[in-house]
Amino acid sequence: IGWYRKHFTLDAADRGKRVVIEFDGVYHNSEVWINGHFVGRRPCGYSSFYYDLTRHVRFGQRENVVAVRVDHTKFADSRWYTGSGIYRHVRLHVTDKLHVGLWGVYVTTPEVKNDSATIRIETVVRNDHGEARTFSLESSVVAPDGKVAAALTLSGALNANAEQALGSQIRIADPQLWSTESPNLYTLRSALKAGDEIVQE
Repeated sequence: IGWYRKHFTLDAADRGKRVVIEFDGVYHNSEVWINGHFVGRRPCGYSSFYYDLTRHVRFGQRENVVAVRVDHTKFADSRWYTGSGIYRHVRLHVTDKLHVGLWGVYVTTPEVKNDSATIRIETVVRNDHGEARTFSLESSVVAPDGKVAAALTLSGALNANAEQALGSQIRIADPQLWSTESPNLYTLRSALKAGDEIVQE
């Protein structure tokens, strides 16, 4: 059995935002508390998971404490060596309550040719505000040289505590195809706006 504790503060300017902790992997039977409040248990040691800490965190000078208990006292439960404890990255996400969902961007390339490529993008936008919000989502495909190869803007509206999956397609002319000799990679950049203000990118 192992215990982890992390002490941290949050900027007072972030008061009213959403705070989420993400674990890439904890082996295993983990339990998590924030400031003495139990937020969840995860038996599996391989998959990633997250908890919303918003209701229990403090902003400004007051300290926050995350505590994680990991219990690997059971019999050997894997044919491979698993180790034990927090063995992958942990991240704290502070976002506006209007935000792109965690793991909420999915990109595929349904058609790729020498002279053109079609990129399908699905983005989950969530509104955790207590009232409806309108938004715009700007998606830009950036080529290996850093230049924007194509861009698209979608607009929408969400009721309070609702989410929506937005699907779109972008076409790129004369794409730089990937190969072992020329490992070209494109990057998708998303910017979520409320009015003229960027709330997440």
